[in-house]
Amino acid sequence: MRHKIALTLGLVAVAAVGSALLIQQVRIDGKVTTTDVLTRNGKTYVPLADVAKSLGMTVVKTPSGWDLVKAGGANMVQGLRGKIGEELFNGKYRFTVVKVTRTSSYKPEFAKLGFDLTPASAENEIVAIHCRLKNGTKEAVTFDITMGKNTALTDEKEQSYAAYNGGSVDMVSRAPRVIPGAAADFALTFEVPKTAELKDLVFSVNDLTAKDSPDFRVSLK
Repeated sequence: MRHKIALTLGLVAVAAVGSALLIQQVRIDGKVTTTDVLTRNGKTYVPLADVAKSLGMTVVKTPSGWDLVKAGGANMVQGLRGKIGEELFNGKYRFTVVKVTRTSSYKPEFAKLGFDLTPASAENEIVAIHCRLKNGTKEAVTFDITMGKNTALTDEKEQSYAAYNGGSVDMVSRAPRVIPGAAADFALTFEVPKTAELKDLVFSVNDLTAKDSPDFRVSLK
């Protein structure tokens, strides 16, 4: 998302202990963003977190610096928000939902399962969400695609659905070890009512080699 930003640096005089102090302000589109301003060698510096907050974003530390990313919504699982085809970076992983398939019988594209996935009820169907997860760190990592603590598919009626696991995982390796810069392709599969209006995919990376990283929330509309 591109923002048209008008940055304004102003000075405000206030009285304190009998003397005049000058408070510098930075405004974005006329709204005060921060008064924590440092000027050095003709350049002005302000806290990145203050700028991100004013834009409805958050700051994520990355191996090469910092990213400003969309903030997650309130009253729901927090996550970096995006849409189909958009690459999201949480400081460690780059995640993309490539495409979404709804079908009465799904033939796995990555794993050689020897069978197609079909719903247990005639009123349901299979939703296959094709994803790519890329290692954005400088070290090899290992993860399990189905065991993320918040991974789920949601619909417009506030229902959530867990992904198939066990022998129905559509991935070459369920727990791949991915070197820096490399990616793993897979499909998360779900059984949902045919009438369900899909809303979001929430994806948690179950990292087996390090601490948790921020979730991803991808709109499927």
